[in-house]
Parts: sequence; C-alpha cells; structure tokens
Amino acid sequence: MKSSVCSSACGFAGTLFLWFFFAVLFLAQGSTSAGAQNNVEGQNEKGQSSSEIKPAFLDDFINNSCLQHASVGVLVMDAESGEVVMEHQPDLTLVPASLQKLLTSAAALQTFGESHTFDTKLLYRGTIDSAGTLHGDVILRGGGDPTFGSPRFAAHYGDAMRRCAMVLQQAGIKKVDGDIIADASLFGPPQLAGTWIWEDIGNYYGAAAASLNYLDNSFEITFATGAPGTAAKIIKIAPELPEIAFRNSVMAGGTADKAYIYGSYLTSIREIGGTLPPYRNAFTIRGALPDPALAAINQLHAELSRMRIVVEGATRSEYENMESQKEQTLLTIVSPPLVEIIGELNQQSINLYAETLLLHLALDAGKTPVIVNGCEVLANFWKEKGMNTTGLFLADGSGLSRANGITARQLAFVLQEMLSSNQSEEFLASLPVAGQSGTLSNFGRGKPIEGKWRAKTGTMSRVTGYAGVLKDSAGHDKIVVVMVNNFTCSRLEIQRAAERLMVGIFDNE
Repeated sequence: MKSSVCSSACGFAGTLFLWFFFAVLFLAQGSTSAGAQNNVEGQNEKGQSSSEIKPAFLDDFINNSCLQHASVGVLVMDAESGEVVMEHQPDLTLVPASLQKLLTSAAALQTFGESHTFDTKLLYRGTIDSAGTLHGDVILRGGGDPTFGSPRFAAHYGDAMRRCAMVLQQAGIKKVDGDIIADASLFGPPQLAGTWIWEDIGNYYGAAAASLNYLDNSFEITFATGAPGTAAKIIKIAPELPEIAFRNSVMAGGTADKAYIYGSYLTSIREIGGTLPPYRNAFTIRGALPDPALAAINQLHAELSRMRIVVEGATRSEYENMESQKEQTLLTIVSPPLVEIIGELNQQSINLYAETLLLHLALDAGKTPVIVNGCEVLANFWKEKGMNTTGLFLADGSGLSRANGITARQLAFVLQEMLSSNQSEEFLASLPVAGQSGTLSNFGRGKPIEGKWRAKTGTMSRVTGYAGVLKDSAGHDKIVVVMVNNFTCSRLEIQRAAERLMVGIFDNE
C-alpha cells in the first residue's frame, strides 16, 4: 500500500512540478521575448520608439501646462547633413502665422535675385505750350514697389512727392488743364486674402497690397485721452483723408493700445472702437489706407499747390487698365534692391511687403496678379524644389490668414534649401537675431543663445512659432522649427518656455 500511495503521490507531485517548471519557462521566455521586442523596436517603458524618446528639455516643453490643449510641432536637424536630431510631430499641419513669410521671401529672392528693383514712374501725356500749360494729364504709375514712400526707407526715397513736383516744375509746367492720375492698374484693385478677419483689415498690418503702394499703405490717427471711461478725441490724421468719414467710439481705459479700426479698402467709412490708455495728450495708432494710390496722388497735388502749379482737372486713382496714349517719362523712382526689402520684411514681419511680392510671383509666372494665383505659384515653386507639399495650405503670402497650414518639416525644408542656395548669406542676414534685432530683439537676451539664433517669428492670437538656424555650443549649425497652436498661457510665458527649449537645443551636442 505504501508503495502504491507513494507512487500516486509522487506522480501527482511530479505533475505539479512539471506544470510549475513550464509555467516559469513560459514566463521567462515571454519576458525575454518582450525585452527582445523592445530592443528591436527601440521602445522605452512608455511604449515610445527610440526616435520618439525626447531629451528632458524637449519633454519639459511639450508637457508644459500651458500646452495641455495645444498642438505642437518641433523639428531639429543638422544644417549640413540634414540628419534629424530630434522631433515631435514634425508632419502636423499647423497655422504658421508669419513663419509663412519664409516661403514667400525665399521664393522671391530666388526668382528675382537680390539686386532686383521695382520702378515708379512720373509721366505726362499731351503737350506743354509756351505759357507752361500742360494740355493733358500727369500720371504717377506704380510698378508694384512694396516700399514706395515708406518711412522705413526714408533715406532712400527722401520726400518722393516733393521730388515729383519739382521735376514737373523743372519741365516748365505751370498749369495742368487735365487730371492728376495715380495709375495702379498693374495689379488691379488692392489685393487681400478673403480669409483675413474683419478686425485686421482696417489696421496697418492688414493693409491691402497694390501696384502703387504709399507710406506702407498706412495712416496715423492721434488721440487725446482723459479719465478712464471718457471718450477719446481725434486730434490729428496724417496724411489727411478728406474722403473718409471716421466714426469714433474709442474710450480711455486700460494700459495698452486696444483700439481697432474697422473698414475695407476703397470704402469711405472707418469705424474706430476699443480703448486707449488714459491721460495721454497724444496717443497714435495706425490704420490701413483705404486707397493708397489716391493718397499718393493727393500728396503730389498738395506739393504742386505749394509750388503754385495750378491743376484744373480731377485728382484720382485708377485701378483698371488706362487707355493707351503717347506718354513722356519725366522721372523713374527706383526701389531699394530686393535684398533690402526682404531684410525689412523678415526683420519687422511686414505683411504688405510679403503680399506685394506674392503678386509679383503670380505676374512673373504669367498669371493674373491676385492672391489665389500667387499662392498657387508659391506652392508649385516649393514643390518643384522637392518639397513634399502634402498638408501644405496657402491662403496668402504673409501668414495673416488662419487658413494657412504648414508643417515643421516643410519649414525646415525651406531653410535647408536656402542655406544651400547662392543667396544663403543674404537670406540668413534677413532673419532677426536673438536678443539683438527685429522681432527677436527681446528673445533670449542675456542667455547663451543671444546672437547665436537667427530666426523668423510667427505670432497671432493663440499662435506662436520660430524657424531659423542656431549655432550650438559646439559651433554646429542646426535648423530649428518650433510651432505651437492654441496655447493657454500668456505670450510672455510661452516665450520663456521657448527660450528654455532653445537653450537646451543649444547645449545638446
């Protein structure tokens, strides 16, 4: 019996042992297999692939509480080899804001060359009799100069309208019995994207582009403000706009400029609302000229009056093709070279310059110079350069439209292309420098990246972005693109977070 019982018991124990042995072996193999799988796919404990494992400083940026509801795209690559150093959702299409200007300015520079200029011509048609009467018209013809008469280029242009008036006087003209005409027909009516918002287009940064631009297509309104809650008074408008009716409901209040001008181009009414800081004797805001060509020709008329040259006809702007007649050119005013225009465009992020260059790209391609055609030409330009344009959406040339969409990888492509181009030095020089110039003058000041980070910035409500070239601590150039949509903190907070990120990239060899 003992033998039988032992045999049965031992058999049962042996069976349990075998089951235990195989269970342990199975678990060990599973663990080994899982470990091997992790090694093959390069996964960490969070299930991320090795290409997704992020340096602590990038992880800190992405996990910042103000980005909890945000969309973020980051790409860092070696500028020489093109090797991606780190990334986070680089193929996510995001609203670029003014990062869009990189595509437009780079395409214009490569299409036209850094020394290209634009002409504005002073002409007349008809005859000048012995008494000095011009039996005909004076014409100021725009050639699409983005900067004509701009205060930013005052040293280049001087007083352009006074110069034109003096040339007419030197031609012996004492009276004009015809019209004084601003010919802006090259592009047709002023151009802006249909997706620009109403709050933008009446203000200086929403100025419509034309073939005869003037004073950056902007005007100034100066207010005097009293105690909080009282009405602000308009005390000056420059240049004078007698054809425009202003409806002012601006109040004194707050600590910053929160006043907005509402009204579109070629319309005669402007609504102004919002608040301005109290107790100011003079607080100036800028609006978009409703008719830049007319503003230019009105100024010429005023200069002729000062010189006692009589004009009997009308003063008008013309945005349609004028009837062809024999004309005499008295003066050609040449713009600064394109490289200087692009320098100001990218340093100060000027929408007007970008939109005007977009129209030139359309015209150069043989298309009607309108925004939608310019966007098509711009997209094709980069596609032909080798960019994967899937997910690229272009609605304007400046980035003011929220209908624009671009990825961090596509912006990096533009930068890499320009670094390898014949205009690499000129293009890099157009970008703001951290802590020193342009829209980056307050970014990274006093930090290791000061003077080492050249980049275009992009800013609008709930949107911020940076795209440029960083010389890191080892002296290597890195292309860096950072894009954020829908952050929930203040703009200063997101800037500080971006600074910490850039310092981390700078130190990460």
